[in-house]
Amino acid sequence: LAAEPYAHMGLSRSSQKKYDEALAYWLKAVKNDPEDIGYRVNLGRAYAQVGQKDEALAQWEAVLSCSGVRVRTAVRTGLGAGNGTSQNRSRVGAS
Repeated sequence: LAAEPYAHMGLSRSSQKKYDEALAYWLKAVKNDPEDIGYRVNLGRAYAQVGQKDEALAQWEAVLSCSGVRVRTAVRTGLGAGNGTSQNRSRVGAS
């Protein structure tokens, strides 16, 4: 399956404050597209929302290990605006 439907469900569950369910969907999104930065940012957010701070930091560190302006934009968008899917399709490991 494609990752995007899982990402949309993760956003939906998060907006409903069903954080455990959101986490499960974000895990599936990242499993299906592990290089998508937006998915990893939101997986980190979901981990933080359920109190799993170490796991959240691990996801965000993976994102920050990338280089380039597109990555900074994806992180800013994902963390600041609550935007779920990665519109710029930045990839982990891509510059």
